[in-house]
Amino acid sequence: MKYELDSEEALGGEEEKKSTSKIIPVLLILCILVSGVTYYFVSAKQKKAMAKEKQELERLAEQVKQAAEESPAKLLELAGKAMQENAFNEALKIIETVLAKNPNNAEAMLLKNKVTLKLKVSGLDESFNKGMKYYQSNDFDNARKAFSKIDTEYAKYDEVQKIIATLGKTDSAEQLTNDAFSLFTKGDLEQAINKLENALNLVPVLIQAKELRQTVLSVKELMTVLETASSNQQEQVLNKIVAAVPDSSNYFNTFAKDKLKELKTGKNLKTEIFYASGIEALATRQYAIAYENFKKAYALSPEIIKIKLALTETTQKRQKLLQKLNAAATAIEKESPIKAKYIWKKIIEFGEDDNSFYKSALDKLQI
Repeated sequence: MKYELDSEEALGGEEEKKSTSKIIPVLLILCILVSGVTYYFVSAKQKKAMAKEKQELERLAEQVKQAAEESPAKLLELAGKAMQENAFNEALKIIETVLAKNPNNAEAMLLKNKVTLKLKVSGLDESFNKGMKYYQSNDFDNARKAFSKIDTEYAKYDEVQKIIATLGKTDSAEQLTNDAFSLFTKGDLEQAINKLENALNLVPVLIQAKELRQTVLSVKELMTVLETASSNQQEQVLNKIVAAVPDSSNYFNTFAKDKLKELKTGKNLKTEIFYASGIEALATRQYAIAYENFKKAYALSPEIIKIKLALTETTQKRQKLLQKLNAAATAIEKESPIKAKYIWKKIIEFGEDDNSFYKSALDKLQI
């Protein structure tokens, strides 16, 4: 890069040095402050890169200070380097230092125009990124303000115009979402889904509509499963509906809770019937029948302690009976094989596959 001093500059060298000595410290402080303040407002992941950038800026500022004592050409070279590193504000300050000494420096003027354009694009990028952030988070007012700063020369101008057009539909989309919520509360799933689809067609990023749509579709799926679910499965499905729709004023919340009450009432009635039958059988030493009834009662209501105790007691008595029957059959196996087989058949009638006496009886009868 070549730069020639005119006679006026040659005579005014001392004044230039004084002017430069005032400007350079300001540039040095500005470089350090900008990089330092920015460093504390980024994520931890970026801090390492920011620290390196800060060192580069400090090094650049030191080079500016040294270059100021040499020639404007050296300063413009450093300004070009700053531009390559996207440090446009720093580059502009360096160029203005040169132009302060010689406003007619053509190379400095050309470089200033380039930097100014870069700064404008950078500012537009910042406005676009802010606008998109506000748009995605549904802060539509701030999104409009950010996008309004973007002019026709910006590369993404067409995309911005489409978003601005979408922002003009937010009121309609929000009204459709409110209508859908009202329909959902009253139990009209299909109409609610239709309204939400229309709302999202207008404003695809509308968070309220997206979340409500997910809930409505989830409830619709659960209601479909409920139609073919068993009693135990129905209880699980109904509890999921209550969890998905905690609002007690919602039709599906009320529906699920009412159904759960019905199931509980029916379950309690069945539990009492099985328990009573088990007690009756146990009193007459019909351990197999007592065991089966207590087991069914326990399956329905495992939280009821008296059922668990009755099942345990019956299991123990039944085990002792099986032990006696097995011993009796074994004792007469050689002398009365027919009677022994009869006893083993009785053991098998208890039907407990994991019982050792049951398995032994199967072996004896070769079943």
